[in-house]
Amino acid sequence: ALARGARVVSDGLVERIVTKGGRAVGVRGHLYNRPGVRKKGDRFEVRARRVVVACGGMHTPLLLQASRVGRRSGQVGRNLTLHPGFRMSARFADEVRGWQGAMQSVYSDAFEHERITMVGLFIPPAVVAATLPGFGPEHARRAARMPHYAMMGGMIHDDGGGVVRRGPGREPRLSYRMAPRDRRAASKAIRLMAQTFFAAGAEEVYLPVLGHPPVDADGLARVDLDAIPARRLECSSQHPLGSCRMGVDPRTSVVDPDGKAWDVEGLYVVDGSI
Repeated sequence: ALARGARVVSDGLVERIVTKGGRAVGVRGHLYNRPGVRKKGDRFEVRARRVVVACGGMHTPLLLQASRVGRRSGQVGRNLTLHPGFRMSARFADEVRGWQGAMQSVYSDAFEHERITMVGLFIPPAVVAATLPGFGPEHARRAARMPHYAMMGGMIHDDGGGVVRRGPGREPRLSYRMAPRDRRAASKAIRLMAQTFFAAGAEEVYLPVLGHPPVDADGLARVDLDAIPARRLECSSQHPLGSCRMGVDPRTSVVDPDGKAWDVEGLYVVDGSI
């Protein structure tokens, strides 16, 4: 973009999309440009023939709502999916040194028909150690075996159970309710990861269940994952998606199959929110 003559403005907070006659004609906001102080500085306005929004699944719907875009469908900020993820560690007799090399070098789509993707990963050893079960000497013994741990993540392709709303400040307020079939898929993903580790020779695995002790292959068979309260599952997400969904009907979607807003000409959305 710079080679083509674009101008990049850093520390600029866009607060409104400017429209005129049903067309997006620019954006308006504040610059955080006072030397040494991160406070609102001068206002700015950019005029353009087209406006491309790429603020992500959390902030794009807020910008569209503030600009009164997408009200016809009533879908702005709705249908948020998160790819709920579950991290599992396993201990092997041999050293693994999971922190060496690429952190996410492998994945498996063998269970995509069940909406499950498994990914090899690792996080800083100090963080892994802090999440190991036990206290005092027991915890120290487990942490000392850090080179023997491997880690895997399982994600589920969830139904759209989330809503993004404006919060008291500039950050959004998110509510999310996991669908019953997603909760069942979470149990399946956790069991598949454990079974995969045991098939690879793991001696024990650490289920993403708060307060649960390590289990071996026999112990895994006795765990009823569906009966564990969801609040005890260690669940995380890095993929907020779908809050300005794409579709073929302006009554049920925010943008068309090319990412163009249905109700404003010259306005496009190109991020995970679609």
